[in-house]
Amino acid sequence: MKMENSKSVNLSESITLEIGRLTTFEEFRELQDLDKLVWELNEREVLPFGEVRVVAEIGAIIGAKFRNKLIGFIFALPRLPNRHHSHKMGIHPLFQHLGVGFHLKKYHRELALSQGIEIIDWTFDPLLAPNAYLNFHKLGGIAFDFYEDYYGDMPRDIAIYRALGPTDRFLLEWHINTKRVDNYLNEKRANLAWYLEYDAEIVTRTKHEYVNEVPTLKLINWEKQTDKDYILVEVPSNYRTLAEKYLKDPSGEFEYLAENWRFKFRKIMNFYLKESNYFVCDYLSTHEENTRRNYYVLAKKELYNQIMGF
Repeated sequence: MKMENSKSVNLSESITLEIGRLTTFEEFRELQDLDKLVWELNEREVLPFGEVRVVAEIGAIIGAKFRNKLIGFIFALPRLPNRHHSHKMGIHPLFQHLGVGFHLKKYHRELALSQGIEIIDWTFDPLLAPNAYLNFHKLGGIAFDFYEDYYGDMPRDIAIYRALGPTDRFLLEWHINTKRVDNYLNEKRANLAWYLEYDAEIVTRTKHEYVNEVPTLKLINWEKQTDKDYILVEVPSNYRTLAEKYLKDPSGEFEYLAENWRFKFRKIMNFYLKESNYFVCDYLSTHEENTRRNYYVLAKKELYNQIMGF
């Protein structure tokens, strides 16, 4: 059975997805099963059936199916006056890194605009590179707010919380009815050379090296620079790998790397987003001398209208 208001999306010659709204009890149970699988949750943490049923009516529950099997979803709550809060997105492990999340977000945008919604927001871990790249550089989101340990003391039997430590989060704002988002969705995006041409300054001093054959980025120091319109903060491209290595060997050097990045990044964002006049406007991923280098781009708040295309 086809989903409500569904559309076909070709990921490749062999993979065609159906994306649409989830509306049936059978689909809600499929969503619960996928939620448990993707996030490795215990029964208590899975989205409750009753809550799923209600949100399907008052918010947005969107699914992606492959050969009639649910392989991805978005679970979005209404947030007054003109927002959706995308509380969860999950992609089956076999379909991750193929663009499923991007197409789910695009469908959510179309649906929200048809309902008069102009902003979709969600939280995410800022040190997870694939999420950051999707949210800022592919979708055109921005962030003004950074939260320390957003979910507090989460159950340690949930793998993602056990591995990644404190649940620091950005609140990503996706202003879906703007020229900026139109441009980013159509691949009209700024790159590192553009920001450097506008005199952006890299405020982190880092060192790339290998630890036990794993490429790592060490943060040496960072500067409190508040004169530039744009600043760049380099972050590791493989934080999840570092955290998982630390989980397997808590006494080794990966403990220092994972915890150092978590708490130093917290200090940097608290300074620039809470104490200074900046917001996050982009996330760049580049290759320099055969090394992957990732940067957050922060802009002065007075550039907001220009950046959003107003």
